[in-house]
Amino acid sequence: MHEALLHALQDQRSTLLARWERLLRAHPSPNALGNPDVLVLMMDWTLEEWASTLRRPNARRRRSIGIGASAARSEPCPCGMNPLLGYFRSAEAAMNEALTALAPPSGCDASSFAEWALARDAFATEALRALRQEAEREISTFCAVCRQRNRFAPSEACPATTAGSVGASPLAAPLFS
Repeated sequence: MHEALLHALQDQRSTLLARWERLLRAHPSPNALGNPDVLVLMMDWTLEEWASTLRRPNARRRRSIGIGASAARSEPCPCGMNPLLGYFRSAEAAMNEALTALAPPSGCDASSFAEWALARDAFATEALRALRQEAEREISTFCAVCRQRNRFAPSEACPATTAGSVGASPLAAPLFS
């Protein structure tokens, strides 16, 4: 059923990408590197990486061991200026909407609908976990070369996050909870 749900979601790819782009443009990044015109070019690649992770259960298990292992992981970008923060927040919101909108197969009676709904919920959990893993990997890679990385002490607020540019967005919820 997992593969059937993945195919059903991939059938909605154009709708997912359009919604993702609308969300990305509605909540622009606090810096020029987060230009939506550039970030939209990464969307197909990101979805391919996500699907690849979903198809490799061993990779999912191996990668998920580190999630939440340290307090630093709950704050993926200390300065809040990483352009991928909004990119992946909007991706998660669009993915969540697409997963919720998945329809049961035709001819689904009440008993098979309950089974399908459970399978869809389990798939949604795995799909969002895989997307968060991809987000964590990409955000931490970008942060590794950031010039702001060591500029702010953990207790000190970064001007980017106190200026309202990050916290003002409804998509500004933590990526890794």
